[in-house]
Amino acid sequence: APVAAARRAARAAVPAAALVGAARLSPEEARGAGLLRVWQLVELAPAAECLAHPEQMIARLARPHAAELAALAREVRS
Repeated sequence: APVAAARRAARAAVPAAALVGAARLSPEEARGAGLLRVWQLVELAPAAECLAHPEQMIARLARPHAAELAALAREVRS
């Protein structure tokens, strides 16, 4: 799903990033699909913990990248 969304975004000239449980693409493949950034929950904790506490894990992963996410959002609006 992130790749399909990134391709649609690219057609509309909108930058795309993805927050996923675990990436199946290499960084090169992700960039080739139009994803500027891919963040993985499993970088923080084992998959079982991520599944048991998804809201906390998403917040924990997104928090340090908030400025970057905000910059992407501003880029979309301009």
